[in-house]
Amino acid sequence: MWLEERAGKPERERWTNYLNHYEKVGVAHPKVKYPVMFGQGDNMYPGMMATDDIKKGEQICKIPAREIITTRAAFFSEPLMPIYYDNPEIFGRHVHEGEDMVLHTFILHEIQKKENSRYFQMIKNWPKDTDILMNWDEEDLEYLQDPTLMSEAEKSYNELMDTWNRLYEVLRKYPEIFKPESISFSRFKWVTILTTNRCFASNWPGVCQMVPFAD
Repeated sequence: MWLEERAGKPERERWTNYLNHYEKVGVAHPKVKYPVMFGQGDNMYPGMMATDDIKKGEQICKIPAREIITTRAAFFSEPLMPIYYDNPEIFGRHVHEGEDMVLHTFILHEIQKKENSRYFQMIKNWPKDTDILMNWDEEDLEYLQDPTLMSEAEKSYNELMDTWNRLYEVLRKYPEIFKPESISFSRFKWVTILTTNRCFASNWPGVCQMVPFAD
């Protein structure tokens, strides 16, 4: 069912603002409707529904490039670019996860900007309860009855902690740019889970993109 039939007033207003914003900036989706609510009760979630036959190779939706978060846009942003140049051991392209660090730093800063961010409507509608295996607690992992998966989850979490510690040590040196809560572990973990689940990769300039509407 369409959103109006399944969601409460705050939810309807949130999605109406989202759709109105992206219509104004040029997002087009001629043969699909979004969001449509699937599931029942507490298990409802928004998805996309075709409103007409879609032929092979036919465009489903069109997103202006300026509305997409890319690693290229993240790198050439102010006031962050000087931070990247000052800390090549973290952000350099030759460094493992260097471009991921650039992308995560940019998103953390855009979240902090709230309504002043070009990407506010996308950020506001990112799910707060998105999850990946490394975020499961030990009891839930035991239900898998798979020692390999449990080991991989622990390894991924430890790597996440190491990544955040290294990034935090850099970003905390710029209190005029980043508020303490903006670079907290919980915020960084949420952003990392989102980019893990929702990034698009392509041959465009920039390693990956966070794309509104299409994600």
